[in-house]
Amino acid sequence: MEVTVLVQAVYKAFEILEKGKNSEKAREEARELLYTSAKFTSETKSLTEKREAKALLLSAKK
Repeated sequence: MEVTVLVQAVYKAFEILEKGKNSEKAREEARELLYTSAKFTSETKSLTEKREAKALLLSAKK
C-alpha cells in the first residue's frame, strides 16, 4: 500500500509541475505533496510495526 501512495504522489507532483509551468508555487505544492505522502507512509509503517509487535507480545504471554 505504501508504495502505491508514493507512486501516486510522484505522478501527481509531476502533474502539478506541468500545469504550473514549474513555477515557484507549483514547486512548493509538489514538494509539500511529496513530503506529506512520505510522512504518511512512514507513520503507517510505524503503526503497523507497533501493532505487530504488540500482537506478538500478547501471543507470547498466552
